Amino acid sequence: MAQVYALADAIGPRYGAPVQLATFASLRWAELAALRPEDIDLDACAVRATRQIDYLTGGGHSFGPPKSKAGRRVILFPDLVAPDLLKHLDRLGSSALLVFTRPDGEPLRHSDFYRRAWMPALETVGLKGVHLHDLRHTGNQFSADAGANIRELMERMGLDSTRAALI
Repeated sequence: MAQVYALADAIGPRYGAPVQLATFASLRWAELAALRPEDIDLDACAVRATRQIDYLTGGGHSFGPPKSKAGRRVILFPDLVAPDLLKHLDRLGSSALLVFTRPDGEPLRHSDFYRRAWMPALETVGLKGVHLHDLRHTGNQFSADAGANIRELMERMGLDSTRAALI
């Protein structure tokens, strides 16, 4: 868990909150990039995954349903994530359409994030070969270690298949 927080600190205030949500809410990249402020309930420590971003060939994006039917879900996250998420949401302002964006306010693009934020943060904390998607599985492992059963893990990750949950 210390490595997750070290990574969130190293990546900086703009991207520390998505690192934490990717881990502790087991969200996919496309789900993170599509979150709206109203999808986060800090009082309940819950995030609602109802859509994902889809990148269009040639540029641009659209929003569509999650990867699977099970992908539409509400995920609880630990209250220790709430203070950093609150700070992030406060910085957004009331007109924000997305929770996580590039510095220019446009939706996150995985390739930009990976090159400009993720790789330098990994180097800072001395990690190699770690992908953002790995955080999703790390969070699921934390839940399993805390006693979650396979059905609960599947619901948390938005999976229809037991096989996928066992990865």
